[in-house]
Amino acid sequence: MEGSPKFREYIVFFDILMCPHGAGFSEEVQLKETFTTFEQLKKAGKVRFLGVSSHNDPAGVLRAARETGHYEVAMVAFNVINGGYMEREIELAKESGASKKCKELPGNMKAPVKAYLWALQNPNLSAVISNLWDEQNLNDNLSVAGKKLRLQPG
Repeated sequence: MEGSPKFREYIVFFDILMCPHGAGFSEEVQLKETFTTFEQLKKAGKVRFLGVSSHNDPAGVLRAARETGHYEVAMVAFNVINGGYMEREIELAKESGASKKCKELPGNMKAPVKAYLWALQNPNLSAVISNLWDEQNLNDNLSVAGKKLRLQPG
């Protein structure tokens, strides 16, 4: 982190260290070396929170991350297709004090807007990240702000 002159000049710290980014299985979030390195960086004032991201087995990765007690942020695939599979793990992560960012998977124009709205209405999520390929996607997402829709997970 400190090897870059731009880091030393412009960046005081990172809010979130996503490690691993793109975890494919639960064992990836249980590495003691990750926790040791994170604690060293945190004590040095370089990072604030440890996070994980996952698109493969997001419920298993989220469960394993929660059980370690080290992760405070998770960005995992969560949408109307896997909602039933993910919902309980998201509730447990919230109860444990972890913040979450859950990412919708891309799809055609109609389905992503509905999926975005469905995710926005989940009280267990602290943020929702959506694909914004162009101005049309942005306008589609803005069009559902404040609306309510009843959708059930797949």
